[in-house]
Amino acid sequence: MPLIPRTPWTPSELRVLDRCVSGVQGGRYSSVATAAKACLSELARLRVISSKDGASPRRTCATLYTYIRREIRSSRRGAQGTFWSADEQVVVDRFVRALVSGRYRRAQDAAEACRREFARLRQLHPLVWRARAPRTVGGVFMRVVEGARAAGRDSQRVRWTGPELAVLNRHARALARGRFRDARAAAASCHAEINHLLPRPPRRVLTGVLAHLELRARALGWFMNDTRWLPGEKELLERYALV
Repeated sequence: MPLIPRTPWTPSELRVLDRCVSGVQGGRYSSVATAAKACLSELARLRVISSKDGASPRRTCATLYTYIRREIRSSRRGAQGTFWSADEQVVVDRFVRALVSGRYRRAQDAAEACRREFARLRQLHPLVWRARAPRTVGGVFMRVVEGARAAGRDSQRVRWTGPELAVLNRHARALARGRFRDARAAAASCHAEINHLLPRPPRRVLTGVLAHLELRARALGWFMNDTRWLPGEKELLERYALV
C-alpha cells in the first residue's frame, strides 16, 4: 500500500488530518487506529457539507491510518516510545524520586507501582486520563530507569552476557520481521530461552527483557503499534478497503 495516495489531498482533507495527528500526539486519541476512524468520519461529513470536497475521492481507513502513522513517526525523529503528557511525567517523577530515595529496591518495583497509579487515576478522573493511551510495562520501566539515571542513581542491573545478547538480538530481528504477534509474545519467548541458558546467567525478569527487546526492535525499524494481522482482521480490512 503506497504511503502517498495517488489522488492529492485537498486542503480541507489536510486540515482534518493535521487535527488527527495532533490529537494522537496530545493524547486525545488512544491509538492511531482510533484517530484514523475519527478522521474517516470527519472526511465523510465534509463530502456531504461541501460540494467541492464532495467531489474528492473516498479515502479508506487504511490510507488514513498510514498517513497519520507516518506523520507521527516523522515528528518523533526516532525518539523512543510515545509522547508523554505533562500529567504523566509528574506521576513518573514521583516514583523516580521514591526509587532514588530507597523506598523501592528495584526500578521494576517502582515501575509497577507507577502503572498501578496510572490505572487508579484513570478510574478516579476518567475524563482526563482515559483519553490517554495505557502505558506498557516496558514503557513505564524505561521511563523510570531513565529518570533515575538522570537523578544520579547507579544502575544495579547486571550486564548482559554474550549468549543472552545473541538470544535477545535474534528475537528483536524476528519481531521486526513480523514473526511474533507483538512485543509481549516475543519477550515471553526470549525470556524463557534466556533463563534456560547454560551456564546459567543472572535470572532475568520479563519486564526487563521486554524493555530491552523493544529498544533493539525499534532500532531495526519496528514500531510499537506494529502487530501481525490475524486472518479475520485481514478479511475485515480487505472488505472495508473496497467500500
